[in-house]
Order: sequence, then C-alpha cells, then structure tokens
Amino acid sequence: MLQGETTALRSIASAKHLRVRLRLCLLAFSVCLLSSTAAPASNDSQTHHGDLRSLFRASDYPREAIEKGWTGTVVAELLVGADGNVERCTIVQSSGHDVLDQKTCDVLSTRAKFTPARDVNGNATGDLVRSPPINWGLRR
Repeated sequence: MLQGETTALRSIASAKHLRVRLRLCLLAFSVCLLSSTAAPASNDSQTHHGDLRSLFRASDYPREAIEKGWTGTVVAELLVGADGNVERCTIVQSSGHDVLDQKTCDVLSTRAKFTPARDVNGNATGDLVRSPPINWGLRR
C-alpha cells in the first residue's frame, strides 16, 4: 500500500469517527432543571402537588435556543384562578432570552394544575404562586 493510500484511508476513518461523535454529542443535549422548592407567593393554602419543574421535558427546549447555545434561569409568577388553572404568567426573573422566558410561561400555563386556595368561608379563590427557578441548560 502506498503512503498516499494509507493517509487517505486514515482520513476516511477519522471522518466516520467524527460523524459518530457528532451524533452522540447531539443526542446528549438535554434540559437541566436544577433543584429548588416551589413557594406560593401569598399563602400555603394553594399548592401544586409536585415540583413545577417536573412539567418540563427536554423536548421543550426551543430549537433556536439550542442552536444559539442560549441558557438561563427563569422565575415566573402565576395567577391561579379559583378553578386551579393558570390564568396569567408573568416573568419576575428573566433568562435574558425571550424565547426561554416565553417557553417557561407556555409550559406552566398549559401543564400546571393547582388545588385552589380557599377564602375564610371555604370557597375556592384565586391566588399567586411563584415558580421555583427554572434552569434552562444544555449538557454536552
């Protein structure tokens, strides 16, 4: 085998190895949601049964944010109606990227369901709930 042929074969093998490594790296991207506890903004009578961060999936990470390598932490305040559904989501700590902030509100508004707060007469009433920090991160 000639020197040039050996070099060419090594280059082809190296390119295949690089493609495999690239595929593995792309598969390793995921959302990193770090620990913290949810706390209602006004009182303990309205609770979400579970950690709000559990509502997020790796597939929720906006494609634009992945492509641009954007990460950040978002805290949202949720106005929860007497029916336990989120009526409004307001960002109180921005990630610095509108797409991550908006996705946080989209996920919380559509997936979160709360046990309604109760007034002094025991009637369901609305309340404010602050999310734990939602950490958008990319693992490589």
